Amino acid sequence: MGIFSLVAAHEHGGLESYIRMLTQELQNNSCSVSWNGAPPHAEVRLRDDWSPRVKRLLPIMTRPSVRFLSRSAAQWQGAAWCEKAIRDCDVVHFVGTGWDLVGFPLVRAARNQNKIITCWPAVHPKMWGDAALDIDLYRQMNAVFVQSDYEGKHLEQLGVDSPKLVRCGCAAPDNYPGDADRFRTQHGVGDRKLVLFIGRKSRGKGYHSLRMAIDSLQRGGCPVTLVSIGRDFEPPYPSLPDSIDLDLDAADDTIKHDALAACDVFALPSEAESFGIVYVEAWAYGKPVVCGAAPASQELVKRHGGGITTDGSPSEVTAAIERLLTNSKQADALGRAGLNAVCAEYTAEQVFTRHHKIWMRTDTPTQTSIPARI
Repeated sequence: MGIFSLVAAHEHGGLESYIRMLTQELQNNSCSVSWNGAPPHAEVRLRDDWSPRVKRLLPIMTRPSVRFLSRSAAQWQGAAWCEKAIRDCDVVHFVGTGWDLVGFPLVRAARNQNKIITCWPAVHPKMWGDAALDIDLYRQMNAVFVQSDYEGKHLEQLGVDSPKLVRCGCAAPDNYPGDADRFRTQHGVGDRKLVLFIGRKSRGKGYHSLRMAIDSLQRGGCPVTLVSIGRDFEPPYPSLPDSIDLDLDAADDTIKHDALAACDVFALPSEAESFGIVYVEAWAYGKPVVCGAAPASQELVKRHGGGITTDGSPSEVTAAIERLLTNSKQADALGRAGLNAVCAEYTAEQVFTRHHKIWMRTDTPTQTSIPARI
């Protein structure tokens, strides 16, 4: 199995976690895995070569009449490397979009060598991953893994054949090492109610709305502390008293899991998500979640009943958090529903199995044949 991506799989992030999870499950099932044409430990970084190419070709990538030139340039620049990089693979799996450009020479190399190629684009509908150049790439794939019915229908409307689209979802960690007592002791929060945010501190992720909601709760007599984990992105942020504002910046995984174990509510009221793996991670700890207007996240939460959906506005986020903090029975029931969903659908083994079934099929719509093994 050859996994290719411009993201650095050893770094933090949803795509990075996905690549590591998939690699581990492949190895657990006695499959040999390469990252970008080399052993995973080599950490070959495609973006060092391809990001400058993307910048140079950007002026023509968005122009309908000439965008084919960017595809042609990418195929010419990457042909020799891609042919060599996939030589020992039976299956090629690309984690990225058309705008990464390297997907185009990978598709051509896979066709030349009669190998299956699939894609995990992590589309944020109407924001990222669904431009015309992206659709050009997805239409050439044997299969495209999507994270929600909404994403699948969106790509189908843009011209990707429906049989190629496979809803897969993301996996929660297989072990839950978080220690709630350790977190509360180390950060001196005692038995205070904690609302946890994990993500980029941006308006799109709902961070500003969430801070306004926390302020409203505090002023309204519902004491709560906001715990924030993630990099600064769009400061300045709505102010909060230091006593209820615990900002841990880009904390490591140990602190993240401790925070998930310790929080009372997980809130990410974002307006755009491809799936929202962090909701699933919160569910793995039995925590109720509050999501925003992102269609994929709303679909996820409504399907499993593990939290409250909002439009992402400060008023709705305030009401949702207050409801969960003041009704422990409902909060516990929603948290259990989320945990049940994780056990039923979102373990690493289950997500891998959904991938494996597609890779092993012999009837996937394609212009090349599909091998009977990985």
